[in-house]
Amino acid sequence: MVYKGIPYIIHNNNGLQIPVAVIKRKGENALYLHHITNFVEAVKPKGYQDPSPAQYIDQDPEYMFVLDGLDPITLNRLSKFPDNFPERKDEIKKFIKKNKIKKSKEDKLILLFEYLAN
Repeated sequence: MVYKGIPYIIHNNNGLQIPVAVIKRKGENALYLHHITNFVEAVKPKGYQDPSPAQYIDQDPEYMFVLDGLDPITLNRLSKFPDNFPERKDEIKKFIKKNKIKKSKEDKLILLFEYLAN
């Protein structure tokens, strides 16, 4: 998928800068994607263990919802996500179940974002 816009930097709750791609934006609301890559040091051979070179390993992407210009809400577990909205918790759970939203399906996350942005 090709993302519209340029890489963007937001600040998380800890004040750290996070480079993200803008997936969808609607007024002060936005859905961002953050790719996480970890560096793993080289491993020297030991006994029966083969050596491995230093490498970068990609993790699952992290999605962040920014609603009404507030702090970003990271989508770690879809089952716990509605807890961020206590007044609409049950309504959001029903929407997630009805529309079969999965964390791995970006088009479904856009559908959830549009629902939350209204």
